[in-house]
Amino acid sequence: MTQESTTEQEIAVLRRRSPWQRLMDRLFGYDFFISYRWSDGARYAVSLASALKGRGYVCFLDARDFKPGGNWAAMDRHALQRTSRLILVATADAVTDPRGRSGADDPIVHELEAFRASGRHKVRIQFPGFDPAAWRSSPLSRYFDDRELYLQETADASEPSPAILAELERLCGL
Repeated sequence: MTQESTTEQEIAVLRRRSPWQRLMDRLFGYDFFISYRWSDGARYAVSLASALKGRGYVCFLDARDFKPGGNWAAMDRHALQRTSRLILVATADAVTDPRGRSGADDPIVHELEAFRASGRHKVRIQFPGFDPAAWRSSPLSRYFDDRELYLQETADASEPSPAILAELERLCGL
């Protein structure tokens, strides 16, 4: 089984939410909004959402929550207004978009811009090989300051480590 088909299966499991659960999400919001680049962060993001859901947290994940053909920018804003914390899965492609998008054309920039005014917690998850110089020159860096939390994965993981999950749970207690 390929990694892509495994990711699609996990997305299908995450989508199995009753209409009642989806209504509650829309009314009361999300604990975490997971922002990532599909090209190299989808597997990790889906696994992270699944692990957090297993611990009782409600996560917004575009692969599960967006309606195909819908206005993603409007759906993003709606979800971000109802989210307590944003997690950026800071993979190499997230930091340096291989498609060269910038500003509102880049979905991650759009998400960070929409979340900025909330004043709520943001956290980025970095991976081995994280390039601080690339981060500083990335348009994403302007949405984070040195006081904000970043977490370091210890391996190029396709799923979150126990240490990352524990730290995110600690963050919920802030």
